[in-house]
Amino acid sequence: MTTEEQKQYDMVNHPQHYTQGKYEHVEVVKNWGLGYHLGNSTKYMMRSPHKGKEIEDLEKGYWYLADAVKDPSIAVIQFPLIECMPTVITIGEVADDWFGSDVKNTLRKSFFHIGTAALHCFDPLHLRWSFEEIRSQLISASQLLELVIRNKKAEQNTKGNVITSEELEDSRRIVLEADRIISMKKSK
Repeated sequence: MTTEEQKQYDMVNHPQHYTQGKYEHVEVVKNWGLGYHLGNSTKYMMRSPHKGKEIEDLEKGYWYLADAVKDPSIAVIQFPLIECMPTVITIGEVADDWFGSDVKNTLRKSFFHIGTAALHCFDPLHLRWSFEEIRSQLISASQLLELVIRNKKAEQNTKGNVITSEELEDSRRIVLEADRIISMKKSK
C-alpha cells in the first residue's frame, strides 16, 4: 500500500470523510484560525454527505454556528500577531473543493459566510469590523444552513415541498419589518 493509499484509509489521522477533496478540514481550520465553534460547524458541514448521517451532521453544524452567533468573540482564535497567520487557502478554493462550484448551492453559500466572518478577523483591512458585523455574517450562514436542513428533511419525508432561498429571504424581510414596527411602537 502506498503512502497516499494509507493516508486515504487512516481513520485516526486522516478519516475518509475529511479527505474527500484537495483540502483536509484540519488544514483549513489551522489556516483560517477557526475557533472551536466555527471549526466544528464547518467540520459537520463538509463531512455531511460523506459519513452517512447527513441531516444529523448538518444539525450539529447548525448548533455550533447558532452558539457562535450568540457570542461572536468565540468564533475564531485571536492571535496577537495577525501577520503571523498568512491565509493562503481562499474561501472560494475551499468552497469549490468541498461543495462544488455552483454558486447557487445553499450549503456553499452558508460556508462562504462563515469563511468571510473568520477571515475578516485576520485581514488588516477589516480589523475595524465589529462583532456585530461578524455576527451578521454568522446569522446569514446559520439561516442558510437551516434552509439546507429543512430542505433535506423535506426531500427525505415528502420528496418535494422544498423551500427556496428566495422564500427564506422573504420571510426574513417580514420578520425584520415586524421587529421595526414593534420597535417604533415601543418608542412612542
